[in-house]
Amino acid sequence: MAIQLHDTFRLNLRRRLRELTMTQRDLARAMKVSDAYVSQVLNGDHAPTLETVERIASVLHTSTLYLLTPVDLDLSPDPAAAGVDVVKQMS
Repeated sequence: MAIQLHDTFRLNLRRRLRELTMTQRDLARAMKVSDAYVSQVLNGDHAPTLETVERIASVLHTSTLYLLTPVDLDLSPDPAAAGVDVVKQMS
């Protein structure tokens, strides 16, 4: 069974929060949303819009590509800064 995009997003979001040692509350405050909203996103009870995914990526100093790419491709949080050829890696 293939992993769904929303599951990939949630896994990568949790991973990025751990990398930055940020809590759900930290993310909520930085985004100016409720703790409950972030919890709903992380638990899969709410699917964020693309605009929200972009805001989350910005707050977490990463790209939407990082948040939406399956973990097995293992992109760095900032592919451009790390010198990763994203197109090459995805082909």
